[in-house]
Amino acid sequence: AQVLAELDRVSITEAQTLTEGLLGFIDGLLGYAGHAPLPASLGAMEQFLIVRLRGEATVGALCKHFGVSRSMVYRLFASHGGVERFVTKARLERCYEELRRVDPERVRVADVAASWGFFDASAFSRAFRKRFGKAPSSVLGTGVGAEVRREDGDLAVQRLYADYMRWLQEASGVAGRNATERLGSSETDRGETRTAAATAALRRDAADSARTSRSA
Repeated sequence: AQVLAELDRVSITEAQTLTEGLLGFIDGLLGYAGHAPLPASLGAMEQFLIVRLRGEATVGALCKHFGVSRSMVYRLFASHGGVERFVTKARLERCYEELRRVDPERVRVADVAASWGFFDASAFSRAFRKRFGKAPSSVLGTGVGAEVRREDGDLAVQRLYADYMRWLQEASGVAGRNATERLGSSETDRGETRTAAATAALRRDAADSARTSRSA
């Protein structure tokens, strides 16, 4: 309760620690940290990476979590230009969003960049300019309006939690579809069995009626 009460005052580093702990806790509760890998779809892998953009968002992490080969991961992410490119793009987008919302009097561009894995200021600035056509410093605080300002740590926790829930929905959707298909197959089998039984009964009745007519 105390942690939640002070959530609006946590730093970027503290928010990252809290988020990683929360994700690990939820993983454990849902059984995703055990030996049953999730369906290895591109969507599930994308969400897995997105909720771990501040941590280990790598090919190796995907292989370990989903129980697949590196070649399969490469093949699935070919449309994105590879896992690294996908992750870099997603991290830059998070940086842009966070730079807009933070208080420029309290947070530096370098702080936000480092929190998303960009530790080389020059390389980050070049990548940011290439992606958005403007310098990171020109975005800092531009999204802060007259409303009450919210701390960058609070925003990070909320965004990662939302991404995590979308990932779970993607994974559960795949499992749900599989279950529905199995249920539909079972219902079809039972329906065919009932139809066959009804047809046999009608044939028996027709045969009995024919015998009765001949006897009469």
